[in-house]
Amino acid sequence: QRAIAGDSDDVWRVHDRINELRARVTSYNVPFLSLPPSTRKDVALDVFIKLNTSSVRLTAYDIIVAQFEEANGESLHELVDEVHSSVSSLARYCTAEDLVLDIASLRADWAPGQTSYQRLDLKEVAKSWDQIIAGIGFLVHFLEEERIWDEKRLPSVSVLPVIATLGSDLPPALDELGNARALLRTYMWRAFLTSRYEASAATRALQDFRGLRDRIAGKAADIPIFNEGEYPLPTSDALVTARWPKTKQILARGVLALSLRAGALDIADGTAASVDNVGKREYHHLFPDSLLQNVAKLDQPETYRALNCALVTWNTNRDISAKEPLLYLRERTQRSSLGEAAIRQRLMTHLIPYDELASAGFAHLEGEGRAAAIAAAYWQFMEARAQMVERFARALCDGEENPAV
Repeated sequence: QRAIAGDSDDVWRVHDRINELRARVTSYNVPFLSLPPSTRKDVALDVFIKLNTSSVRLTAYDIIVAQFEEANGESLHELVDEVHSSVSSLARYCTAEDLVLDIASLRADWAPGQTSYQRLDLKEVAKSWDQIIAGIGFLVHFLEEERIWDEKRLPSVSVLPVIATLGSDLPPALDELGNARALLRTYMWRAFLTSRYEASAATRALQDFRGLRDRIAGKAADIPIFNEGEYPLPTSDALVTARWPKTKQILARGVLALSLRAGALDIADGTAASVDNVGKREYHHLFPDSLLQNVAKLDQPETYRALNCALVTWNTNRDISAKEPLLYLRERTQRSSLGEAAIRQRLMTHLIPYDELASAGFAHLEGEGRAAAIAAAYWQFMEARAQMVERFARALCDGEENPAV
């Protein structure tokens, strides 16, 4: 009453508001879960994170940030900023926050993931920070050497912490270093082309990490991903079924990654795909989607296949548009000062067979005969390209640094 100067109307208005708020608090249901004193800290924190339903949800990383500063007197945010500044290219693949904790988990011999984050010795993480940064630097350089340039073209993120963790402790030089890098290269491409990381990826990453770590150290070791019986490389039949590489299917992106690894020169202007231009390139249907769906009456899942795709420049994609393969290859050959040989070579750098594509001409056909001819030529081309991709993939996974195209 003193606060509202004795105004009776205001008194009753405030009184009613207080009663309203009191009733709301009285009837509010406060969630409560009792844990025994013997509960491990990581389990208790995991329960706390999952029960937190406020508008600003806490993450495992938020909890680690607070614990890290308490344990070390340093800000984890500032250290992660240091990663971004030291290895700025990492942002093209992933954020540093989870990656550093995944690396720390593998270094502690635990599977990368939130469950392991809560068990980390954060003082040990701080001590190994320089090695973590060095490993991330190696990872980015390694990916760039293999012509994997960004997250959209990355077939599987599961390889990132494995390669980064191993990359900080490779043999210093000469044959041992070359052998270790060849082993990591084979590991990465098998991860991009097999079913190994389609399920239980964190557990399998730990298993493969342990085997790779021991093999690099000169010990006899089983590396599960190299088990050809359980995780075979894709056959040509499997490659034909791989989906459009804009999806996140591992094999679909793996096929595209192989074409980038082979060189991926633009079909028209001959420029190579690179870290600077790959994000601007477009996903081009080698057999036009409109031709396959509207004329050959194939379904979209049959036309949107990885083997029917090539990354080309914006200008090339617009110029080719929906033209039949024979027509646009003839135009390319006529316009190129180097003739058919140059166009043939550019297609080879995408692992695209020239002859099967160049024979796909249907302008002289009509009706059902035209539809049948288009479908037959399409599947013949897909099989021919699948065999070419299969050979290249096998050579790469057998350890060849620069397989013949």
